[in-house]
Amino acid sequence: MACGDAATLPHAERVLSLSPFATDVVVALGAADQLVGVDAESAALAGVPNVPVATLETLADFAPTIVMLPPDSAPGPQDVGTFRSVSLHAHDLGGLAQLHLEIGSALGLAREARALASERTRPLAELSAGSRGQRRPLAAGLLGVEPLVVAGDHSFATDLLEVAGAESVTHGIDTPTLEWSRERLRAEAPEFIVRFSASPLDPEERQRTLAAVEKVGPVLFIVLPGDPPSLEAALAAAKVLRKAVAARSESTMERSGAGEAENRDR
Repeated sequence: MACGDAATLPHAERVLSLSPFATDVVVALGAADQLVGVDAESAALAGVPNVPVATLETLADFAPTIVMLPPDSAPGPQDVGTFRSVSLHAHDLGGLAQLHLEIGSALGLAREARALASERTRPLAELSAGSRGQRRPLAAGLLGVEPLVVAGDHSFATDLLEVAGAESVTHGIDTPTLEWSRERLRAEAPEFIVRFSASPLDPEERQRTLAAVEKVGPVLFIVLPGDPPSLEAALAAAKVLRKAVAARSESTMERSGAGEAENRDR
């Protein structure tokens, strides 16, 4: 449900969104009618009006007053100063909530954005609260295998592990990503490993993962789509992780060498 009402919105902006995350928030805030263009992926989202598809190269053609930019992108020098921009940078769950506030503030809908962020983060908080008082199995969030990249603190992976009731082997290490050897990972003795990816891994990639962590621990494959991912996607992943944690990584994970399982909600 949209948090804003188009009839009561502040003065109309010309919003160009090149991020599905931002487009979703704009629609949820009731400002869909201010969209003048969106990226191709956003065009398929529910509630998005029939507006032209835009790219970073064509954004100037839309004469936007606000541009929602995906991570690691920037307008050309000729466009700088012609509009306000919101860059969608986030590396943990708190950052996703903050992006709601930044988008809402840009639209003059800060109060509505706070309410929306609260509504969307509440299920994650409730899931986290459900594991209080229970044993927290030690887990490792794996982001890549060549080299072996482990999720540190202040990352989506570690946040999701801890929301689900596990404890990350990198808890307290204030770096989002770390390159570790298999020996270092084994020394941390994780009870299970979670391989996070933005899209499903093909069989060859899955086998490379299993080989990289052989004899370290069973593996759960989790898909967390989007850059940045939505809070809804984060919640779906956290629910799958919660089942694995509750099962002490035995019934949810098939042991075959390193062992594997995956989330099938996506």
